[in-house]
Amino acid sequence: MAVLSAMAHGQRADPDKSAEIAVAAIAASVNLDAGRAAPYVDLVLNSITEAARRALQAMNPANYEFQSEFARRYFSLGEAEGAARGKAEGKAELLIRQATVKFGPLSEQVQERIRATAAAELDRMGERLLSAKTLDEVQRS
Repeated sequence: MAVLSAMAHGQRADPDKSAEIAVAAIAASVNLDAGRAAPYVDLVLNSITEAARRALQAMNPANYEFQSEFARRYFSLGEAEGAARGKAEGKAELLIRQATVKFGPLSEQVQERIRATAAAELDRMGERLLSAKTLDEVQRS
């Protein structure tokens, strides 16, 4: 429906409004499989005026405010999950660097095991690293 709306209203005199409609249509297409998403996005982009395309390209996605409660909740959950994942990855990389300084180069197997460890356990491993004499002491649960 969003793609059809963009096709129907893409030639509006107001390029900003056409760009907003295009954004909604493209956002609706993103979750489709690649085989269907690409043609829909192409249809949308070819249905709007050149001025609307320029307005679309000028939009700063970081400043976009979602209009529906569903979208706000859906995207904030995704952001929170991404932030938590990034935080855990950062902790793992810091622990790997610190353990390497203390014990020498770590095997790929040990590094991968650390990267697969939950954030809370990484915190405990970091604390154990301070007093550990061996890498095994750091890795114990």
